[in-house]
Amino acid sequence: MLEHDFRVGGVKRFRFGPPGETFLEDCRYEDIVPDTRLCYAMTIARGDVRITTSMVTVEFLPRGGQTELLVTDQLVVLDGGDLPGDRERGWGETLDKLTPFLRAHH
Repeated sequence: MLEHDFRVGGVKRFRFGPPGETFLEDCRYEDIVPDTRLCYAMTIARGDVRITTSMVTVEFLPRGGQTELLVTDQLVVLDGGDLPGDRERGWGETLDKLTPFLRAHH
């Protein structure tokens, strides 16, 4: 993690990617409503080239003693380097890790 300031107007920046290929995720928190909603603008770059930008909204919806997580990622593909299917797969991999993480830290 290069930087993380979790507040409206704050930023989160980190590098990720497979060996030999580095990506930079640069986010700005636009809206934080505790236990309800999180919105952030996100740009991803491969090296010095911006490949996508998007507005992400994460909603936490109460469902009979549980919480449903709804993620909306309004994606703009800038150079074809991160296509909608790639983003959907990435979100799936991320969210698949969430339940085991929460169980281990509950």
